[in-house]
Amino acid sequence: MRASYGGGNGDRWTRTSASEISSIIGQCRQNRLICVLEVHDTTGYGEDGAATSLDRAADYWIGVKSALEGQENHVVINIGNEPFGSNGYDRWTADTSSAIRKLRDAGFDHALMVDAPNWGQDWSNTMRDNASTVFASDPDRNTIFSVHMYGVYDTASRVQSYLNHFVGNRLPIVVGEFGHNHGDGDPDENAIMATAQSLRVGYLGWSWSGNGGGGEYLDMVDGFDPNSLTSWGQRFFNGANGIAATSREATVYGGSGGGSGKTAPNGYPYCVNGGASDPDGDGWGWENDRSCVVRGGAADG
Repeated sequence: MRASYGGGNGDRWTRTSASEISSIIGQCRQNRLICVLEVHDTTGYGEDGAATSLDRAADYWIGVKSALEGQENHVVINIGNEPFGSNGYDRWTADTSSAIRKLRDAGFDHALMVDAPNWGQDWSNTMRDNASTVFASDPDRNTIFSVHMYGVYDTASRVQSYLNHFVGNRLPIVVGEFGHNHGDGDPDENAIMATAQSLRVGYLGWSWSGNGGGGEYLDMVDGFDPNSLTSWGQRFFNGANGIAATSREATVYGGSGGGSGKTAPNGYPYCVNGGASDPDGDGWGWENDRSCVVRGGAADG
């Protein structure tokens, strides 16, 4: 299972220090979770004048590298949250690719996660149409795409069409945020969870607790109390295709990942046929209509 934490790089919100990051990772590991760490200051860049760029977010990660070294199997770095709003998102492909290369050049070997533009919802299909270019820009081929599903994804067909495009093109995708309701429409949470489960795509629900400004309905528990689930929390954790029914302990902690020990650290299954399923030698294969990882290859880390 994964736990997501949003911090500040100091451009908009208080900078999260390296020591704070170490503490967060320690808590994740104590609770046998994989940390997904993100810079929140990038939210809505291009539309929100207070937001910062992906390049600045990459600089932040480099500045706290000491806390992340050696944690490659326990941390996913989400470079920047919702990095473009409804303006300027034509720069998403170039800016995202540049940030990935900057981190790889600085020696980061972690799995990287990149959010879609348009406040994460990619209503322009910018990420969908350019994901292969961005994926190829990563010399490690270890980048995961994250779409946030709110009002844009209000029907099963929209959810299925978007996720199937990535799976069909062998591109790693996760629903990095979604809710049961939203100010911009009513997302189809049942379709999101069912489709993710059927495609073996991960999801992260928004959010545990502490929402404000009219978004309190997205709290999964009341007042951060794990024993006080809201109706949304009950649906997310205990409903059909929910966490209780589908989650598996990460293999790095000794879990099977749902694949009897046959799942790579990045969550994808190992290829049964090994290198024979990987004709181009990039460490990724294709079996049973989905991506797989060649054991010991470039994607197995």
